[in-house]
Amino acid sequence: TGFTLQNRGHNFSLHRGHPNQVGPSKKPYHTIIPGLALHEDDQQLLAVLGCMGGFMQPMGQLQLLRNLTLRNLDPQQALDAPRWYLAG
Repeated sequence: TGFTLQNRGHNFSLHRGHPNQVGPSKKPYHTIIPGLALHEDDQQLLAVLGCMGGFMQPMGQLQLLRNLTLRNLDPQQALDAPRWYLAG
């Protein structure tokens, strides 16, 4: 028997009525977001991708994919390119 340790439970709120109040069937936001992209025309593998970034990760994944496809950067260039982050 084993268990895993992670700290994403800290994103829950203990305040009654808060949208992210801890409770049954609630799941914490997690940033383990691997991606797999296929070519649109023939469904062949384009890339297996991922990036670090915590809460920025979903935006980082999108920017990485954009760099690979629309900007035609190679994988290293796509990862090295500057990224932006919107916090709200």
